[in-house]
Amino acid sequence: MSDFQQTFGPVVIEFDDDPGKLVAKCQSGRFGCKGRVHTSCVWNRGEDGGARALPNDMTTPDWCQYKANALSDAEEMRE
Repeated sequence: MSDFQQTFGPVVIEFDDDPGKLVAKCQSGRFGCKGRVHTSCVWNRGEDGGARALPNDMTTPDWCQYKANALSDAEEMRE
């Protein structure tokens, strides 16, 4: 059985080599956004109505409707 865990939106992480900077990713380690299916996002459709391709490094694109809130929530949790 896999220990992969799905999250509602992007996974927000802070890299050890860049402390203080938060990054939103569609998949990181054993966590991944439920809208991600393989290398595409099915929650935010493209102009043709199909799933949008995600970057190879799984960094959450700016068109993701959950990115801004995920980063904001993570910032609030630091306070």
